[in-house]
Amino acid sequence: ALDASEPMLDLAKKRAKKEAIYKNIQFVKMDFLNEFHPSIKKKFQIQFDKIIFCFFLDVFPDDSTVYQLIKNAQYLLEDDGQIIIADELVIENPVAKNLITFIRLPVFKFLEKTTNVKYPEMHDYICVLQKFGFEEIEIRKS
Repeated sequence: ALDASEPMLDLAKKRAKKEAIYKNIQFVKMDFLNEFHPSIKKKFQIQFDKIIFCFFLDVFPDDSTVYQLIKNAQYLLEDDGQIIIADELVIENPVAKNLITFIRLPVFKFLEKTTNVKYPEMHDYICVLQKFGFEEIEIRKS
């Protein structure tokens, strides 16, 4: 488990202990975007079978940042590893899309003022993953 936030790592540790998988997980505090360097693979002797981005990639305003994060993740994956992106669905129904935007917009406008985080865009994850050579891309609705 890799995260820049110590409290999030602590939460992950608690959940791992609860699920009795704690011994199978290495916990590393690191900013995956700004502190990443290929040497961490050797330093921590880690490779991941799965890398999961949960409601994370859509907060970046530009595709180049998303590309960099996927590139970093790909470097740390085992040969048959998986990248899992859990994100909001692209909503096709115009009424539902407007409703979601109406609900989310004030929240993100507040975040823009208080944290300098821009309103998130939906990135074309399929295109990003194909660019890095991923072939078996599956989209599931839950």
